[in-house]
Amino acid sequence: MLLNKVLFPAPKPPHYTLTSHSENLFWLPPESTNQLSIPCMFYSPDNLQRQIEYFMIFCHGNGCDIGTMQYTLSEFSKHLNVYIISFEYPSYGLCEASSPNQQTINNHADRTINFVCNTLQWPIERIIVYGHSIGSGSACYLASNKPIGALILQSPYTAINNLVKEKIGLLSLFVSGRSWNNLEAMKDIKCPILFIHGSNDTLIPPSHSQILYNACSHIDAKRIIILRYEDHNSMSEITLLKYVKPFVEKQCTVTNTNIHLPIVKIDEELRQLSESLPNNNRTTTTT
Repeated sequence: MLLNKVLFPAPKPPHYTLTSHSENLFWLPPESTNQLSIPCMFYSPDNLQRQIEYFMIFCHGNGCDIGTMQYTLSEFSKHLNVYIISFEYPSYGLCEASSPNQQTINNHADRTINFVCNTLQWPIERIIVYGHSIGSGSACYLASNKPIGALILQSPYTAINNLVKEKIGLLSLFVSGRSWNNLEAMKDIKCPILFIHGSNDTLIPPSHSQILYNACSHIDAKRIIILRYEDHNSMSEITLLKYVKPFVEKQCTVTNTNIHLPIVKIDEELRQLSESLPNNNRTTTTT
């Protein structure tokens, strides 16, 4: 329990409410009777006259929630000309599901990509998965199990066990052996990968990205960017787009162009208040 609080420090109070991001917020429906709805945010480019080539699934970091990322993902959607869905983690934001861990967060990631492919009818080879910090675990999980189009990892770690051992030594003995191991996942990832890391990152040192990059010898389309003077959370949208945009545009030129890409809209019914949402979150305030 203590280690979970260290790994998953959800913002309290949440950085969004039921009404603060109404143009983006929707509820991912359960796939079975024992599941709750997942709060998500959807972003669409302003100019729908241009063909939208990719759909991004964003796995956020541990010290934020989907509300925190609203401005960044709005900018990404606009400048990259992509649809984006960010999904919430258990116990984060307005999500009152079970405790956050590898299994529960991976489940939310699975449900999100299933929704994009099956409900929105978007081809999986045109999905980009973006993972930041702790979110690199679920991002690598998806990329190692699904034939996605590309993977972007910002400030990733090699493995949770390695990271905890570096930070708090003996407490790493209490980390489950089933915790995310991105280094192990690399051998099963076949899609193009972009690594972005700050040289001054003391939370997750850039050596983690370098080790992951070196483990991708079987992937030709890979690139690593180590940004001087940047730390774990200092990278601006302008800085990130400088490297993410050419990576995405290059993928658009090398993939199959004879694929039907639908115009995506979220059903208004999914934007309605989820009946599974606990009453104590219906009046949550933002920071």
